[in-house]
Amino acid sequence: MYGGYLTAKIKPFKWLSLTPGFRADRIEGDYTNLLNNKTYAINDYGTIWQPKFGAVITPLEGYSLYGNWGRTFQVAVGTGTYLTNPNPLNVAPSINEGWEVGVKLEPVDWAEGRVAYWKQSATNESSRVLNSANNDSTQIGATDRQGVDVQVKIKPFKPVSLWTAYSIQEAIVTKPPSNPALIGTQISNTPNHIFSGGIDYQVTPKLKSTLWTTGQGSYYTDPANANGKFGDYALLNLDLGYQVNKIVDVQMQFKNLTNTYWEYVWHDGAQTLHSPGDGIAVYGAINAKYDL
Repeated sequence: MYGGYLTAKIKPFKWLSLTPGFRADRIEGDYTNLLNNKTYAINDYGTIWQPKFGAVITPLEGYSLYGNWGRTFQVAVGTGTYLTNPNPLNVAPSINEGWEVGVKLEPVDWAEGRVAYWKQSATNESSRVLNSANNDSTQIGATDRQGVDVQVKIKPFKPVSLWTAYSIQEAIVTKPPSNPALIGTQISNTPNHIFSGGIDYQVTPKLKSTLWTTGQGSYYTDPANANGKFGDYALLNLDLGYQVNKIVDVQMQFKNLTNTYWEYVWHDGAQTLHSPGDGIAVYGAINAKYDL
């Protein structure tokens, strides 16, 4: 894969910033299956053009309105990227076109936030086939996504800061490749909301702690949305960091403090399969930094 990207920042007025951009990519290569010693060419995706544009309006200090529009792309994953026997014809890339509008607020130096609404449409989307012996992907078809993102960070007093982020989204199939009955179904394994939040506390000048949570809503596991919803969870975690000296710092992380059961669930075409997540887990690291 290779490509090029051009961008510029234009500021015609103090309160207005414009950012146009343009990117072009080409994907080339081949794949050799060592089990049968056969080589397959990659799909001919051609040159993939991706224009982008963004604007920020700041009518008052600490208050900004922004919007952006652009195109990106997705190609198949695994052997679905190549002209293998099950996929003898070139598959076009999925062109993702989307836009976002929002507002950023920092009315005082101890509080900031962001609220945004976004929408994205994709052509010819694909996803990995889990447990596939060929590491293949399958075509979902054309899709629409839309959602709202909210972020807030508050520093009520110097050693403490609180932060949270919440996203709600809708992701549906608008034009399946073969089965019209799938129009309007939710995209498999896509939760309708995700969230995180936490409290940072600088215990001492050298010791910092973060108590935080992360989680998501449930999702359908099959294209027809006929086998129930799974996958929702909320986990509580604790991070500790100690600066021993200018060179060495120690990090400790305690994941899933409440030992909550959580899992990733998918459908293999015949049944749902469940992969449990970790229970209580402890991780540690020692970092050394040298300035040469």
